[in-house]
Amino acid sequence: MKDKLVKYRLYVFWDYDKEEEWLGRMAEEGYELEDACFCRYIFRKGKPGAWRYKMEFLEHHPSTEKGREYLDFLEETGIEVVCTYLRWAYLRQPAERGEFELFSDLASKIRYLKRLIWFFLPLAAANLVLGLVNLLEFSEGNWEIGLVNLLIAFLFCWGMRRTFRLFWKLKKQQDLEE
Repeated sequence: MKDKLVKYRLYVFWDYDKEEEWLGRMAEEGYELEDACFCRYIFRKGKPGAWRYKMEFLEHHPSTEKGREYLDFLEETGIEVVCTYLRWAYLRQPAERGEFELFSDLASKIRYLKRLIWFFLPLAAANLVLGLVNLLEFSEGNWEIGLVNLLIAFLFCWGMRRTFRLFWKLKKQQDLEE
C-alpha cells in the first residue's frame, strides 16, 4: 500500500463543514492530512481514526504577526496546525482527546460566521457591481465579462445562504438566552 496519497476535490468556502467531514472520513481510513491547497490534498498512511480535523477561516492571514500568534496559541492548546492555505487553517488533534470544537460558546460561533460573511459578502457585491457595469458598457467583449461577474456574484450569494441561515439561527438562540 502507498505511503502517500494525493486526492483532488473541489470545495467552496461555504462547504467547509463538508470538507471537514471528508477529512474525517479519510482519517477513519487511516489517511492523515499533510498538505492542502486549491483542490489538492496530500495524505500519508497512518493509524485509522487517530485524528480529528477542523478548518478555520482565520481572522488574520497566517503570515502576519497576529495570524502567527493565533496559530501558536492553538499549538499550545494541543491543536496541531497541519497547513494553511490563504486564510484557511487545517487543524487536527488526536482523536483520543474526544470531540474537537474550536468555538466553545455561542458568541464565538456567531463571531466566526460574521467573519466569513463580512469577508465574502463584499466580494459578491463587487462582482455584482462589475457585472452590471460591464453589461451596461455595451462594448465588445464586456458583456461576457459582465455575465461571468454576475454568475460569480450569484454563486457567492447562493452559497452563503446556508451561512446566513446558521448565523441568524444562532443569533436568535443567543437573544433567547439573554
